[in-house]
Amino acid sequence: MPGEDCSSRLGLQLYLCVPLDDFFEIQARNSVIPGLAAATRERPLIGLRERKKDAIGRCARNTYTEVTGLTHRLLVFHFTTKGLAYYVKLNAGILHGYKSTLAKKSFNDKVDWGVWHFNGNLPLCAVSGDDGAELVSAYVLLDFSSTFVAMSCSYSSVPLEEEELQLYLCVSREILDRIKDINCVTPDLAANTKWRPIIGLRERKNDAIQRCEQNTRATVTDRTHVLIAFRFTAKGLLYFTKKNAGISYWYESTLAKQYFDDGKDWGVWHFNGDNPLPLALEDDGAYLVLAGVVDF
Repeated sequence: MPGEDCSSRLGLQLYLCVPLDDFFEIQARNSVIPGLAAATRERPLIGLRERKKDAIGRCARNTYTEVTGLTHRLLVFHFTTKGLAYYVKLNAGILHGYKSTLAKKSFNDKVDWGVWHFNGNLPLCAVSGDDGAELVSAYVLLDFSSTFVAMSCSYSSVPLEEEELQLYLCVSREILDRIKDINCVTPDLAANTKWRPIIGLRERKNDAIQRCEQNTRATVTDRTHVLIAFRFTAKGLLYFTKKNAGISYWYESTLAKQYFDDGKDWGVWHFNGDNPLPLALEDDGAYLVLAGVVDF
């Protein structure tokens, strides 16, 4: 609706500035493809920004053109809580090194540039195939102002898997007692190699066990060790993905999937930062994360 402001809605709002010709093609396609996202060097990704001025600056640099409200359009993509959880969990495939489809980008200059990458084609609007709940919707900012106009589009129906994300951590029973005492996991209690201030989580139980064996050089059995399962709800994924881990971690998302150059999806996630990973955390009566011990 003209005049509708989506900035106050719960979720994540990101901006993309494109030339007018590309805008019309985006409308015709009902989605943004990397080639229409003012990308450089034919990169197969869509570069989104948290701030309007940064999206406009990106477009000007990448296209070597003067950006005005007459020659360009500023798109706003609103990812709902459910939508962000879906795209963060969804890996983008081998072409993108199995990165999360939507991921915050960090840099070595220790500045939070508010940069996000969408790895693949970004629909103008998408809903859950299960219950019709909105995942993402696109708006246009008229003349780069604060007037939002919803883009006309055909909704894509996405078959959702479980909205929640379950990750595993293997630790010794002695460490478990210390974790229970403080009701959270800190990097020094996460079976890390000594110099890494992160909590390494895995999508699969066997990988969590193997990680513990490699890092601690101990024989891991169900008598000496335990598996902790962390269940992040959709609201929890929104919270920890949007929350940056601070300057020491180059402003990376607090919870972020890791990718590697060998073309394999290892199911590795890092919980970054000095803030501990709680065994349970609520917000307005809704759980963000819950933890419990599970069988090997």
